Amino acid sequence: MASLQITRVLNVVILILPWIYVTNGAFGSNGDRILLKDVSALTLYSNKMTTGRRSSPVPQLKCVGGTAYGYFAPDVVQCYNRGSDGNDIQWECRATMDGDYKFGKLDVLCEGYDYPNDPYVLKGSCGLEYELDFTKEGEMHRKQSQSYSHSHRDDGHSKHHNTQFGTQSGSVFGHLLFVGGVAVVIYIVYKTCLSSNTAETSRDDSHRSSGFRGNPQPPPYGFRSEYMPGQAFL
Repeated sequence: MASLQITRVLNVVILILPWIYVTNGAFGSNGDRILLKDVSALTLYSNKMTTGRRSSPVPQLKCVGGTAYGYFAPDVVQCYNRGSDGNDIQWECRATMDGDYKFGKLDVLCEGYDYPNDPYVLKGSCGLEYELDFTKEGEMHRKQSQSYSHSHRDDGHSKHHNTQFGTQSGSVFGHLLFVGGVAVVIYIVYKTCLSSNTAETSRDDSHRSSGFRGNPQPPPYGFRSEYMPGQAFL
């Protein structure tokens, strides 16, 4: 009789254990285990990390592509559970963005509590990987901004080139002015020296001319230098 009662108790325990596990987690000790389809909304932040039990935490928000990748990133995104398509939960995500941007592909990823694709997930483990695209208006603004930036760079290059040319022109003019000044100084010194030599030559010629008084005249007829004055010439 005792063994029969023990067997009945064990059967009851075996029947109750799965129910306890499903409703309260393993042995009722895990309050961080939630059924994903019961999650109506998620609020995710760019500066926060997910929780992790079987894997490492990751950023709650991560941009993985799109035409506007790198141009903008929302700080906060709210995702709403819009039901299942028979395979996966369909999420609608919204963020405060201007009219230049829109969400592309969205993937809400959560860590299965006991194994991958577990319908129960770790609380706080959900994150969003998204693509961000330009709207038509945003694409037009982007092209205008790129055109303006390109034109501004060209103007800057032209001004820089003109400044360099002006600096080079000024430098060449300064060299020419210096060379011309040196040439003028050399010419003045040369003229001064030439004038001094000319004046010296004139003075030498004047001294030589002062000792010469015309052509010497021949003595009168009958004059002999060997006769002294007062003697008659016979």
